[in-house]
Amino acid sequence: MPQRRPRTILLLVVAIIFFIFWPALVGLYTDWLWFQEVGYRTVFTTTVSTKLILGLLVGLIAMIVTWVNLRIGLRLSAASAALKSFVGFGDQEMALPDFAHYAQRLSLPVALGVGLLAGALGWGEWEVVLRYLYQTPFGETEPIFQRDIAFYFFTLPLLEVVARLLLVLLVVNLVALVLLYAARTAVVVGEGGIAIEPGARAHLLAVVAMGFLLLAWRAYLEMPGLLYSDRGPVAGASYTDVNVTLPMLRVETVVAVLVAVLGVVSIFRAKTSWLWLGLGAYLLVLVVGGWLYPAVVQRFSVAPNELEKEAPYIVYNIAATRKAFKLEQVEERELRSETALVAQDIEN
Repeated sequence: MPQRRPRTILLLVVAIIFFIFWPALVGLYTDWLWFQEVGYRTVFTTTVSTKLILGLLVGLIAMIVTWVNLRIGLRLSAASAALKSFVGFGDQEMALPDFAHYAQRLSLPVALGVGLLAGALGWGEWEVVLRYLYQTPFGETEPIFQRDIAFYFFTLPLLEVVARLLLVLLVVNLVALVLLYAARTAVVVGEGGIAIEPGARAHLLAVVAMGFLLLAWRAYLEMPGLLYSDRGPVAGASYTDVNVTLPMLRVETVVAVLVAVLGVVSIFRAKTSWLWLGLGAYLLVLVVGGWLYPAVVQRFSVAPNELEKEAPYIVYNIAATRKAFKLEQVEERELRSETALVAQDIEN
């Protein structure tokens, strides 16, 4: 029986995997036959290969980053791992399970799980990657940022996907590190506040600084994204977007970079007061500059004089619409009224 049990478990796992992936394999083979029949086999192979490469690449990067972070966390918290944790119930204390031991054993499975999740997210962005790889310039520039229009269709979507994936990966790593350090008593919450060992503190501050650099990049990418705004009377950037939101996004980018710098500086300082001030400034910019100030300007400055304020941006919208539908190639001529035509006939 002991010899048969591993074989039985292995067969059971294989059977479960087979039944999970069998419908997907059948669907994939059916699509292959259809694309081959209609003569578009290259389209199928390009799509599938891009999905596989992208999923493997994103998953591998996420797994390595997570595993390295967890290994660093295990090394930095090794001295505190042997401490016993207790929870109090009145006058009695009960020892908690040895979470430090489980944390060390689960580092690789957690990294693999994060890699699988990230790979699935990257798999779904295959179309964005292919559009970027095979992009073609439009030969037309938009009037706000003076970029080729192709940037907004091919490059900007890919940059937004990369920024979003990196930010999700960083948040997942930060949460995992906090749980790891708490399990190994490198982060302890007590009556006197939160006590963090120096190594864990430096590691967490470095991750936080990296996070604010990513937030600065996201704010920078939101600037050209204003051309997709629907705040004004027509689609595209409006008066408030260009004259209020755009400058505030620049301020947000600078403040986020400043907070990242303060996070790095705090690694070498005993106190983090400057970092907390930076965090407060960043939240203030988000609330006031990202929501309150634009809403006030839109309500009390733009709305009463909307036609005057929005006129240049309406002109941009009309010009872009004409170019999109090639209406500027239509020959325009003055149409005379029926009366004028009749009068001309009488004279003749």
